[in-house]
Amino acid sequence: MVHRDRFRKKGPRIIDELTFRGFEALILENDDLRILVLPQKGSDILEFVYKPLDLDFMWRAPSGFWALDELSLPGTNTTPSFLDYYPGGWQEILPNGGPANQYQDRDFPEHSETPQLPWQWEITADSSECVAVTLRASLNRMPITIEKTLLLGEGPLLQIDETVHNLSSENLEIMWGHHPALGAPFLDENCVIDVPANTAISHPVERFSSQRLAPNQRFDWPNADCGCLGRVDFSRVLPHGAGKADLFYLTDLKESWCAVTNQKLALTFGLCWTPGVFNHLWVWEDANGTPDYPWYGQGYVLALEPWSSYPSTGLRDVSARGHQMILRGGEACATSLKAVVGTGFERIIKINPKGVISGIKKGALPL
Repeated sequence: MVHRDRFRKKGPRIIDELTFRGFEALILENDDLRILVLPQKGSDILEFVYKPLDLDFMWRAPSGFWALDELSLPGTNTTPSFLDYYPGGWQEILPNGGPANQYQDRDFPEHSETPQLPWQWEITADSSECVAVTLRASLNRMPITIEKTLLLGEGPLLQIDETVHNLSSENLEIMWGHHPALGAPFLDENCVIDVPANTAISHPVERFSSQRLAPNQRFDWPNADCGCLGRVDFSRVLPHGAGKADLFYLTDLKESWCAVTNQKLALTFGLCWTPGVFNHLWVWEDANGTPDYPWYGQGYVLALEPWSSYPSTGLRDVSARGHQMILRGGEACATSLKAVVGTGFERIIKINPKGVISGIKKGALPL
């Protein structure tokens, strides 16, 4: 039984017994961060607010957010897709990443199935040193459970410790990833991406009519030849209204971290994670470059997504390419990820396993 100090006003604290548009909601908060979690909606992190600037890093999809009693499409017989009810924010995705597909006689909807499941939860720590909530979900299409603990102590860092269990004796092929999407007001043309990688590969087929990269184009990160556009530095974020969108993969990470820095604000959103599970990074950038469904030119978003596998073509195709993750019978696979906010930097050189950021300070001479 966790002792709850509900009257604590300083340091880490957790607020439950909340609802957001009909969904159960939790807020993890300290002096630096306020994090809104929706257990009933896939354990989504809908807000990740840096309190000193009152700035939410997360993107909110232009379709807005719907109420719990509206989780259906009136007058249709179709099954709603991930994008129909995608609010933006940060999702955890297992076991299928990418489009709907059929694999081993099972139908997997797009980005299924954890983002569309209700997760059970319990508060597992609540003290002046740290707060934590543990969330659990069981998949419908595979004998898998996932459990994760979100832990917030002092400082601008959220830690996520998680374990996936194969409850069967059979080996299972899966894709496992995180889908944090960044948006304005943090995201603008002053943002740069830092990732310790050498090689990038674009999506194997045309994903966007406005994309700058040719399908299956391999290039030395971050610079690519883009035809009539010349040489493009993909570490620099496009401005709002650019009318371009791209999806590519960084597959040879030398270290397990990535960062986006708004150089004007000298503000960084960074991720670091335990090596061994999320060995690839998907990069999705849309600067009003999707003229039709689902954004109709209104999407301005950047997602840096740690994944076990690539590309985002669904489990059937990824398995055929030999890029799937294998969860052996009876196996439990554990990993840890941290999201951290940094201030005063222009470029990031490293985020160490403890979430400490090193980089070039704003106004300093380059190393």
